[in-house]
Amino acid sequence: MKHCPQCKRVETDEALKFCRVDGATLVNDSSSIDQEAGTAKLGEGQVASATATRILPLATEASFNRVTAPTTVLSTQPPNLPAVAFKARRRKATIAIIVAAAAVVVACSVVFFKFYFSTRRTATIQSIAVLPFENASGNAELEYLSDGVSENVIDSLSELPQLKVIARSSSFRYRGPNLDFKEIANALGVDAIVTGRVVQRGDTYQIRIEMVDARDNRNLWSESFNGKASDVQVLQANISREIAGNLLLKLSRTETQTSPKQTANPQAYQLVLKGNFYRNNGSTEDLNKSIECFLQAISIDPSYASAYAGLADAYRFVGGDPKEMLAKREAAIRRALELDDTLADAHFSMGQYQRDLWNWEEAEREYRRAMQLNPNSAHAYSGLSGLLSLLGRYDEAIVADKRAMQLDPVGVIVNTVAGRTLHYARRYDEAIEQLKKTIEFDSSSPTPHIRLADVYVTKKMYSEAIAEYQLTIKLGGRDEAQIRLAATYAKMGEREQALGILRRVRNEGGYVSYSLLAILYAALGESEEAFASLEKAYTEHDPRLQILKVDQGYDSLRSDPRFGDLMKRIGLPQ
Repeated sequence: MKHCPQCKRVETDEALKFCRVDGATLVNDSSSIDQEAGTAKLGEGQVASATATRILPLATEASFNRVTAPTTVLSTQPPNLPAVAFKARRRKATIAIIVAAAAVVVACSVVFFKFYFSTRRTATIQSIAVLPFENASGNAELEYLSDGVSENVIDSLSELPQLKVIARSSSFRYRGPNLDFKEIANALGVDAIVTGRVVQRGDTYQIRIEMVDARDNRNLWSESFNGKASDVQVLQANISREIAGNLLLKLSRTETQTSPKQTANPQAYQLVLKGNFYRNNGSTEDLNKSIECFLQAISIDPSYASAYAGLADAYRFVGGDPKEMLAKREAAIRRALELDDTLADAHFSMGQYQRDLWNWEEAEREYRRAMQLNPNSAHAYSGLSGLLSLLGRYDEAIVADKRAMQLDPVGVIVNTVAGRTLHYARRYDEAIEQLKKTIEFDSSSPTPHIRLADVYVTKKMYSEAIAEYQLTIKLGGRDEAQIRLAATYAKMGEREQALGILRRVRNEGGYVSYSLLAILYAALGESEEAFASLEKAYTEHDPRLQILKVDQGYDSLRSDPRFGDLMKRIGLPQ
């Protein structure tokens, strides 16, 4: 026989465990509760500890009728329990319930927010790299097209201030099949990778695009775009909009066929793609081809701003008489800006032009305008760094270098500029480390080798410097490297070797920078010849004269008043 310790109801059904009125655990009148240390009889006046943790039954017997069952008025206080003790126990129970409930709420909140923010972090793409699209046409001559379309996609996405877009010079290092997207993403510091494939069938193109979350190798989006050869520009604009849309972003300008920097002529558009392709190859022959392509595009569409901006950039690298090149660059840049003042590349070119004119404030203003129009412009940040270091503002220059390298992590130019900034700041060991790292990115580029050699000369590590200068010459960087090599021999006391190189350079008949010749004469101890060369450089407006304040090759001349006077005329801070 059992009874309810609450309502005192007696039950004869031995199988029943809970009271059918109030759900309390029934007590067996004839049994004890075994304990490890012995047994205890649960009397009628005691409250079972199990009552506090009981679980109500999910159902009652079908025969039990709550309407006809006798009702019992339950006391608010268990029998035989003093009122004060009961209130204290109830208060403790209430506090315990509140504490437990609060703990559950906190735990659930932690789990929720952890899940929520981890989900948001997983879903959010904050940085992206567009790899060079595959030319699947079977025609190597169309390489410019696949490269050009992917490069223009980079340019369009770069205008989004909330998205980090890797520069072409870094992302285009990853070509070919079986690429490891996660490895590439880690190297470039991005969340997502965009790849593409260009197929030509007669006069029709198909461009297949895929965007992958490199963190878990998950396909985010893929689509095919089809059109005729004359529609390539429209296809590229559509691709950019689709990528931005799938990233839940909005392009800062409407990329349409009639945008000022674009052209309505498909032939002019393809000529600019070719011009960019040849300019990026970098050789003298390719630079000349690049200039021809830009000029042809302009003849077809004289209002094509991007063609003028590309032409100005090509003129800067092609070499030749400084005054002649400056005039050609100025005409092309000013026309580009007349047609489209929002073209970031044109403002960057204007910054480079003003810097070469020694107009330091105007140059800084143009670089910053380019950065404003294109927050992902690595070369604008790098150009600004170069300018700031020439003015001796090294801390600011290093900050700009860091941003440039975030946008162009394995780009040779921006990393070399960063190394040169450290050299001019006289942080030689850091400069060597930076330039050696840059050479690992591309050992075939002459630029980081010559800058590394410069640092070795400053540290009087002449054997290492000679090896780097000679390698630079072998890789095609003959102009400056030969003069600096001769200056290194002069510093070592090998005068005849130095003069022999000078005679050879002059016999070759090419243009020789008087600014560089001044460095050679200074190393030979011929200060009068050095200052005569500096004056000729000033008369010619040699752009290389801008390094006068910071280049260690001029250190032996700095105490001469003529040196300070020249710096003043150029507008460099003393």
